[in-house]
Amino acid sequence: MADEFNILDQEATLTIPEIDVNLSTRASEATLTTRAAEATLATRASEVTLATRASETTAAATAAALGTPTDAAATTDTDTFSLLALFKRSLQHLTSLIIDGRHSAVTLLASAARTAEAAAIPQVNLAALGLHAYLKITANTGGISIKPIVEAQDVLTGDWYPILTSSNMTAIGVRVLKVYPGLAGTASMVAGDVLPLNWRVRVEHNNVNSVTYSLSANLLK
Repeated sequence: MADEFNILDQEATLTIPEIDVNLSTRASEATLTTRAAEATLATRASEVTLATRASETTAAATAAALGTPTDAAATTDTDTFSLLALFKRSLQHLTSLIIDGRHSAVTLLASAARTAEAAAIPQVNLAALGLHAYLKITANTGGISIKPIVEAQDVLTGDWYPILTSSNMTAIGVRVLKVYPGLAGTASMVAGDVLPLNWRVRVEHNNVNSVTYSLSANLLK
């Protein structure tokens, strides 16, 4: 019996070092795996950094090539006119149209003395839903009678038709015409309508007496 216990004890003694060796080996493998993962992450981080820097360099080069709105090649025609210059001008013009069409006020008629209807400049609407047209009379000679009319254009025939027609203005003062979808319509003042693609505001004169006025529009998204 004593011999059997001695044999078991020797086997247990041999097994414990083996376990220690196995644990040590696995720990080393885990360490190597962790370091490999860290190296992979570091490599990928470096790749991302390089890609980001490459993108920034490309963006900077593109911006430099396009130039600014004051770039001579984008604002003037020369004997050495190029497709790049055409592209620059087209891009800047489109950007101006989008910004103006969505956000800005438009001067339709500068303040001046008039005795007859001035040519109304057609406008192109890119994004606005409506407008406020602002007509201000600052001086007059004798009896006056004018009225602003917001008009839209039929794209097929080119005909202009009224969206909102003001009543006659016969004295110094201000008239605001409002066009916007959903507004409660008020005769001569408000139209619950949408601003179409092509529009203008025309000022009709009912006599030849001199009247000084300005006309502008605030476009509404």
